[in-house]
Amino acid sequence: MKYEKNSTFFVVLFFIHVANAQKYENSYLTMNIPKGWKVENIENSGVQAEVLLFLNDDVDLYNMGMIIGSEQYMEPQYALQNQISIKSNIIFENAEFEKIRPSVFMGKKAYTVDFSTILDGEKFKGAAYAFNMNKCTILAIGCYKIGVKSNLPQIWRSINWKNHVPVKNYATLREELQVYTQSMNEILKKNPVGTEGEELVSVELEEGYDCLVNTYRLTEVSKSDFTDEQISTMHDMVRLLLVPQLKQQASQLELIQRCMSENYVFKYVFLDKDMNFMYSVKVVPDDYNE
Repeated sequence: MKYEKNSTFFVVLFFIHVANAQKYENSYLTMNIPKGWKVENIENSGVQAEVLLFLNDDVDLYNMGMIIGSEQYMEPQYALQNQISIKSNIIFENAEFEKIRPSVFMGKKAYTVDFSTILDGEKFKGAAYAFNMNKCTILAIGCYKIGVKSNLPQIWRSINWKNHVPVKNYATLREELQVYTQSMNEILKKNPVGTEGEELVSVELEEGYDCLVNTYRLTEVSKSDFTDEQISTMHDMVRLLLVPQLKQQASQLELIQRCMSENYVFKYVFLDKDMNFMYSVKVVPDDYNE
């Protein structure tokens, strides 16, 4: 299996062999991982997140899991749906998902989604959980090779949650967004985020202007296939969709709520598959406050 492949939407992970360690600890939890397994933890202060990934270090892969802790508060259903859309996550690259439903994970009320996937040509089954803890968002994802006994139950049962509380070290929202957008763009270069037919290219903060700019590439669209009139019609249709979508996103993602409270403008730029400009849409406070 090619472990050097990008495996989360935060960073390209490399692995540290921890043959003599069983207990692992970060700012969100302590947990036990079998001896000889590969473990990697990375902190990304820009997006206020920590990612822990672990897998068995044998010839045949049979267990893989990850725990993502983020200080960006998201509703659990939204967090799961957002993670599912990240096809650069090696666990989800070839996955098929069931419906998201209420659940419990290690003493926490959560939402979960079951899935099946292919890793290294073998069939795996797994589940992803999301919940909130101290205004943080936690995702736990694990999968096991069909027909092989999984270590995941004993790993999950060993978790002890810490009292991780977000610390806001920014003087202003704009200062926080500057760090956030810089970190996100570093991530997006290595781990594309998007849904079928659409890919998030960059997130920018306009210079001297309270405007958050999201640039998307339409991966199956060529500008040359459309007239100016057709592109104008696309613009108008997308604008009608974006306003309610933004309001819905704000109900699930605290950072968007805070931007709205300070009357930020949200700009969406759409490029064709060859990165040619198609059109842009602005959503202003009068749109989302009406």
